[in-house]
Amino acid sequence: MKVKHRKSLFSKFIALCLAVVMMMSLGMTVSAAVTADSKKDVTVSGLDEGTTVSIYKVIDVNINANGQPENPMYTWTDGMAAWLKAHSTYKVYIDEATNAVTDKFQQKTSAEEFRSFWHDVEAGIKDGTIKDEPGSSLTSAKPDETVPAGDSSVKFTDVAMGEYLLTAKGGVKIYQPTTVLLVPEYDEESNDWTLGDAVVGTETKMKGEEPGIDKSVKDNGDDPADNTVAVGDTVTFLLSADVPSYPEDATAKKFIISDKLGTGLEFKGAVSESTVHVWSDAAATQEIDQTWYDVREDWTVPKTNETRTFAVIFKDAFFENYTGTNVYVTYDAEVTENAFANGQNGVVENDTFLGYNNDPYNTDGYKEDTDKEKGYTYAISLKKVDSNGDAIKNNEAVFQLKDPEDKLMYFNGAAGLYKYNSKNKASTRGVTADLETDDNGVLKIQGLDEGVYTLTETQAPNGYVLPNGTITITITDDKPDGVIDDLSVNGVSGNVSSTESAALHPDAENKAYSISGTTISFDVENTSADEAGFQLPTTGGMGTMIFTIAGILLMGGAVALIVVAARKKRG
Repeated sequence: MKVKHRKSLFSKFIALCLAVVMMMSLGMTVSAAVTADSKKDVTVSGLDEGTTVSIYKVIDVNINANGQPENPMYTWTDGMAAWLKAHSTYKVYIDEATNAVTDKFQQKTSAEEFRSFWHDVEAGIKDGTIKDEPGSSLTSAKPDETVPAGDSSVKFTDVAMGEYLLTAKGGVKIYQPTTVLLVPEYDEESNDWTLGDAVVGTETKMKGEEPGIDKSVKDNGDDPADNTVAVGDTVTFLLSADVPSYPEDATAKKFIISDKLGTGLEFKGAVSESTVHVWSDAAATQEIDQTWYDVREDWTVPKTNETRTFAVIFKDAFFENYTGTNVYVTYDAEVTENAFANGQNGVVENDTFLGYNNDPYNTDGYKEDTDKEKGYTYAISLKKVDSNGDAIKNNEAVFQLKDPEDKLMYFNGAAGLYKYNSKNKASTRGVTADLETDDNGVLKIQGLDEGVYTLTETQAPNGYVLPNGTITITITDDKPDGVIDDLSVNGVSGNVSSTESAALHPDAENKAYSISGTTISFDVENTSADEAGFQLPTTGGMGTMIFTIAGILLMGGAVALIVVAARKKRG
């Protein structure tokens, strides 16, 4: 009996040990050697419910039958290879003889350049530029997966080795193209190549942002975008907006771009489809079908009842063709004299708005994003002073101004305040080139763009000498912010300088000028006739009187001598 009991205890002990070993083995990860057919699942998170994700293979991994990587280890897929070889910018990423991924691609240092590349790849997939073979679009490596209700991720099962590009549509967020790396890793413990876990992007999820809008001044030819302007200039504004990626079954699609012009800007022409243009590209060369949107003047915002200058309201047919892309709107506005009214101080601004439903199934989910663009126009302010720096009042002086091309400029205005309009010509009714100071000796010239201007005094105040030189005013605002750049800070001659006898009277800090926002100010000194050091002789003046008296005395002396001589003869 005792022997049997010992055997029973021993058997139980062995069974327990086996159970522990089995449990431990279940918790251990077995690293299997990689083969050409190795696969793993890929989970993509960070998604809204209803979002559909596609996965496209872009790079192959070359593994031989023995589980060893072959050289080249990474090659572009056929569709990618054909696209890269034809692309002027990205062809450096491929060895055209072997389709291998080059070091230039693997050793990229610019994150922005990397993002741009994958955006262009995504665009090439969507527009069919990147193909599996001639005449066919690139097909996804696995069937699309859609995020179910109440979830935030999708899973692609049995994905082969390689690098993939993920794209997403549906929901409202704009998702960035994201890569998936599923590549071999060398296991030093087993001395084998094994298939590592899938690496999705940089944070294991797709990055998505709600739609946004940007506003800028559109480039004109080779000139860079510039928001420094003169009154009368026409400015072309470019609005760039993300199109919401609504699910196909969405019941509350809403996408509106609106704009509100501020003081100093006036919409050019009548608001309509012929003056507000909608494009599919930033270069404004591919106009979108006008039947897919409406343009409305003086549009009222839902809920707030705010009135906007115009709105572009997109229809369902638009989403069928442009969902998840970018759209661009252009229109023209003119800078008016009101740029200096009501405290504007030469700063004009307008707001643009992107309105959309952030819940594709709820009509009450209207939300707005906004962007603001400012434009700047500049002014000159001068005061006529005497040699003591005191204003020369009630005694006007007259000036003329020439533009950076040395052409005489014409202005509207009078009595010390003149406003420039780029449309003014010598023949324009009511304009003048003669700019007079007011009763306080002040002259303000408004509505100027950046540039180098030449000011000449053509008539001095009465009793003062007219200078024969000129004054040069340099207006610069390299990074437009509503403040004229002070060139003297960099050791360069000041923004205002004079030649010959045109004198600038320095201020208390011995500066020839001062800057306040978009206005540059200075004092112009006149020399009085007395201080000039000479007087013109006048008729009957002291100079001729002396000679007259001397002549009279000489004549009187001669008469006296004649009289005396005559008396002696008679005597």
